[in-house]
Amino acid sequence: MIKSGPGKSAQDISDYHFLADRGATPDVITEDRENLKLVMEVLNALPESQKEIIHLRDVEGYTYKEIAELTGLSEDQVKVNLFRARQRLKDKLKNFKY
Repeated sequence: MIKSGPGKSAQDISDYHFLADRGATPDVITEDRENLKLVMEVLNALPESQKEIIHLRDVEGYTYKEIAELTGLSEDQVKVNLFRARQRLKDKLKNFKY
């Protein structure tokens, strides 16, 4: 034990060598960046209407009704476009290893 002041003691920091850094390692950070880049490339390859709808729904959290009002589409068209966009993403990304 180390004295840290009058009448106080503290353990030596070396006693805590077993505590691991819980942060991401450089290889994990690089892999995450590569995965994000791939997802963004696939998203950007979507037709503009699908890209807009998936962004409004999955990123900004708008309801189907709100998206329909914003885009001038019917709610059914919004749902179809969203389904197709998600399906295309799934199809393109399923062959990649994460």
